[in-house]
Amino acid sequence: MILLTIEQLFLTLIKDDQLGLLFGGIATVVSGIVVVFIDAFAFSMAFSKKYKILTVISAILMSLPILFHLFDPTKSVIEGEIEFTWDPIYIGFPITPLIMYVILIPLLTILVLVFWYYDSKIRSQSKFKSNRAILLWVLEYSSSH
Repeated sequence: MILLTIEQLFLTLIKDDQLGLLFGGIATVVSGIVVVFIDAFAFSMAFSKKYKILTVISAILMSLPILFHLFDPTKSVIEGEIEFTWDPIYIGFPITPLIMYVILIPLLTILVLVFWYYDSKIRSQSKFKSNRAILLWVLEYSSSH
């Protein structure tokens, strides 16, 4: 959030588009890393034997929106907002936001499902761990909506 605030500071108040785009890119990379680490945490809780491969898959998928955001050739600043207009396959709307939504929504939604699955799996074994999973599920659900 700090990086996004700095991005908006440069884009709207200071009117330095280059520094605004730089901080926007840094914020995107940091956010992507955070999503992968949260995925790794959730996967390690629910799928202790396969969490490494699931984390690698999550990291590969997360790298796509980051790369599109960083290297979109049409990225520009219009009225203090970063705009993407690149449509290389002529679908009628920019591909960068599409890639971001198509990948980010499942990566964030899967966390809610993984915490819910872990809660249902652990409920009979430990009330404390079940309550912890419910809390994590609620926190993740509330932050993704």
